[in-house]
Amino acid sequence: LQRQKMNHTLKYHRIPNTEIEHPPAKELLDKMAKLDARIVEITSAFMANNLDSYITLELMIKRAGGIIDHAVVYPSFHKLSDRVKNSDKGKIFAERIAKTGRMLAGASVPHFEALTPEGKTLKLETILNSGKYTILDFWASWCSPCRKENPYLVQAYNTYSRKELNI
Repeated sequence: LQRQKMNHTLKYHRIPNTEIEHPPAKELLDKMAKLDARIVEITSAFMANNLDSYITLELMIKRAGGIIDHAVVYPSFHKLSDRVKNSDKGKIFAERIAKTGRMLAGASVPHFEALTPEGKTLKLETILNSGKYTILDFWASWCSPCRKENPYLVQAYNTYSRKELNI
């Protein structure tokens, strides 16, 4: 299935940009989506039936990617056998999962310091003790969706910063 998907992907990327909206390109995208769904189905079945397998842990880590969805990964990880969870890789992954649990919406934020654009040290504790509601928004300059949200934060800041809101 992976080989078929790769072949379709290669064919798709050879299509000129002017033909991306044409039926042959859309057919390739449809085939790739169906293969993806089948791969997820097979992988999920394997993982559910092999909770004492290091391969399941590897698949779980790969599926989680760089940004772990704590609500999905935490319950799945804890279904693994103790042998797999307590392996070196299992312990490292458990720590990554634990860190995401500490950063859930509504959770207490760990205290930290960062530099302002002016190079001064700013402590989170100072902001939180200001008596205002505080929004912490972590984003990256390369993240297009993050950057699209910035004008809304600026608008909220301009509207509420003198009253009860820190951003």
